[in-house]
Amino acid sequence: MEHLKFFDLPADPFQNESDERFYYESAPQKRARLRLMRGIQQRKALSVLVGGPGLGKTTLAHSLLRELDPREFAAHYLSIPHEACAAGWLLPNVARAFGVHAPSSQIPVLVDQIHAQLLSIAASQRSAVLLIDEAQLFRNRDAMEEFRGLLNLLHDGRKLVSLVLFGLHELAEILKLDPALAQRVEIRVELTPMDWLESQAYVSHRLRLAGATQAVFSPDALEALFRCSGGVPRLLNTVADNALFEAFLCEAKPVDSSIVAAAAEALGLVPTPIEDPYPSMPKLPEISLPASEPDAPAEWLEPLAPMPADVPAAAPRRAHPLVSEDVSAGLEAADLVTEDSASEAEPMEFELEEIPAETVAPPDDVEIDFDVEPPPEIEAASELDPEDSDWSLGALIREDEPVAEEPHDRNDDSFDLRSLALEADEEPDAPAVPVVPMVSAEKEDDDLDALFEEIQISD
Repeated sequence: MEHLKFFDLPADPFQNESDERFYYESAPQKRARLRLMRGIQQRKALSVLVGGPGLGKTTLAHSLLRELDPREFAAHYLSIPHEACAAGWLLPNVARAFGVHAPSSQIPVLVDQIHAQLLSIAASQRSAVLLIDEAQLFRNRDAMEEFRGLLNLLHDGRKLVSLVLFGLHELAEILKLDPALAQRVEIRVELTPMDWLESQAYVSHRLRLAGATQAVFSPDALEALFRCSGGVPRLLNTVADNALFEAFLCEAKPVDSSIVAAAAEALGLVPTPIEDPYPSMPKLPEISLPASEPDAPAEWLEPLAPMPADVPAAAPRRAHPLVSEDVSAGLEAADLVTEDSASEAEPMEFELEEIPAETVAPPDDVEIDFDVEPPPEIEAASELDPEDSDWSLGALIREDEPVAEEPHDRNDDSFDLRSLALEADEEPDAPAVPVVPMVSAEKEDDDLDALFEEIQISD
């Protein structure tokens, strides 16, 4: 076809036929398939799947039929063509599906034929499964009784056949016509439309399998396809197929949203707003944040170090007790670098100015208070006369030690710390060593001068 050649598509990707090559198992399809498969494997008597038109119920039924292993299951598919065919149509077609070659026209005989065939299937260690599509067409009580009669076929207390019904939502109301039949529904599944992401993946999957090598739909066209189809696969195929042809007529490549909207309008489809794909999930409560000032920066923009304007002013310096207030004021007036300036974000360079001596020196009329009590050690040392030539550190040490037997002359210039150390090292029993006083050079000169004067006087 020409419009497919225009897009370089070897196959038609959007046909509504049940073609297993283009089958895409969406999330709703997968959930429904797994639930129905559980009922079949556990030999549930009756399972029901309901859903809106065009959601892929027939496609899912054929997918289940292909998945069931014929070595374990004797599975068959039936579709009711019309409501008038419901009564008197079900049992003969069930008999043919399970291998009865000449179904009887009499219902009791026909039921026996079906029962015998199901027993042979059970003897072969297989399970009989019957998939019935368009089951909402069972609208009369006679059809319900025939349908319930199949569920009454037992062997050793076990059901001989598992029935799976596919139909529209009205099927649930139809089953209520026979309360005994409605109570036998063991599994009920509802098929839902695809969401936005599933619809996008569905279109991409089909185009890829059709051999597309380039973009066929623009991103806004994919959104328009979902809005016009509501996530229903049948409508999505129809709108996409018509959009491809309209784009071929306009020679537009890729297909944009305006072409999709035109194709949907021609089909009488109205775009629907995008709804929440998970309406049953709990919503998080809305958090109201306090309104911030427009000029206030965000917290994460605040610097790690404070800005100079944010640094509090330094406390005034306290004057030392020994320095007058006038001198302290002079020091604060000087342009000096203080410790507080080191906390600023950017270092600043200063040039130290020489402070005049008269600025630092205290005035004449200022009395400096030196009335500070000195430590006891210094007070005791101050009692010694600093003019005394015999005063030394050794004298202080000697006052704390016991008095020796032969104290040294304090006026002896030979006394020093070394002599004290020698005396401390001597043993108490050792004889005392006499200390020979040493005559200083100054004393020798005095003696010579005196002798020289005597000699002159004598002469």
